[in-house]
Amino acid sequence: MENFIDFCGTDSILIAHNAPFDISFVGCELDRAEMEFGDNIVIDTTDIFKRYYPLLASYSLLSLAQHFSIVDIQSHRALADAVIVQKLFEIAAPKLGNIKQQSDLGHVLSTYKMGDWRARNATLPEEYADLNRALDQKKRISIIYVTASNQPTSRVIQPKNFYQLGQVYYIMAYCERVNDERTFRLDRIREYKVLE
Repeated sequence: MENFIDFCGTDSILIAHNAPFDISFVGCELDRAEMEFGDNIVIDTTDIFKRYYPLLASYSLLSLAQHFSIVDIQSHRALADAVIVQKLFEIAAPKLGNIKQQSDLGHVLSTYKMGDWRARNATLPEEYADLNRALDQKKRISIIYVTASNQPTSRVIQPKNFYQLGQVYYIMAYCERVNDERTFRLDRIREYKVLE
């Protein structure tokens, strides 16, 4: 994470596709590492294409890449996806007009700041009281978790902390399946059972 922060610097503008998701993920990881991120502006190519190309059927990264003949398939590798985002931004940039300074960005698109997305330790809402107790009592939980690619997976986790980023709750937990800590979005947990 330290290399990533150094690479981004403090005044560069970052570009992401579906920026709130990426920012929330990075925010959780930074919080877990007890590191701070600067107030870099982040712009979202999803937002740009929805604003300036409103009639497209889909705004997923792959759909846009196919529509604009960048690639036919998506490898879901970080560097390859970053190159697609760069090329999409280069296609859309002329639509943004004459931007002379960072403050002009807010007039033509939605902007985010990395520093605004710091995770806050949280207690889960009352309907998840048994998960709050599992954290307090250091109990394991069996979950059915839906991955980003919409695949349900069965896991056993032991919660270490709960975080909230915006309106989304996250569980930082030890995952027995991968034998390491992982972060899980609460809204992607379809079923769970506290193990005794």
